[in-house]
Amino acid sequence: MRVTSTLHAMTNVPVSVALEAILLFRGGVMDIKELANALDLTPEDIEAHLTELGVSLTGRGSALIREGPRVLLGTAPEAQEAIDALRTADLEGPLGKAGLETLAIVLYLGPVSRSDIEYIRGVQSSSTVRTLLMRGLIERNESGGKTRYRITPDALAYLGARSLSDIPEFAKTQDSLRALMPQESAS
Repeated sequence: MRVTSTLHAMTNVPVSVALEAILLFRGGVMDIKELANALDLTPEDIEAHLTELGVSLTGRGSALIREGPRVLLGTAPEAQEAIDALRTADLEGPLGKAGLETLAIVLYLGPVSRSDIEYIRGVQSSSTVRTLLMRGLIERNESGGKTRYRITPDALAYLGARSLSDIPEFAKTQDSLRALMPQESAS
């Protein structure tokens, strides 16, 4: 992922703004080397711009969260009480159409990337994926630098199934969904 030509074309956009946008778009953890490669900068330059971004986020709802060379954009610790109230509502309420739709995609295509989920649904799905993760219905599998999601045994129980073979026409539906995917994602 290189955005250098776009970044240079947008001379009014500070690197810290591009970093915030990339972290927001990715919706998860990124390595400083990956960010440096994406913006054609050195890791040291990225460190400086991340510091600038962290300062600019002070007193806002977002925060820069760091663990060694890994960084992500998350919620500000000061807003934890509000987040906890929302999390409780998310965990106790019905799953809803978006949640069921996303769960079905993960069920039939898993392990599947968030971008593939979004391709099928046609909408941004970060919050839906996060809700399913919090409920324990899907789990994250990171391998080869890619994050993919798969269902958990709790998801089968939620659906009233003991195994995938209990899901009606599982193989047929799985094949139909895979046919919708771009060729490079379908494998």
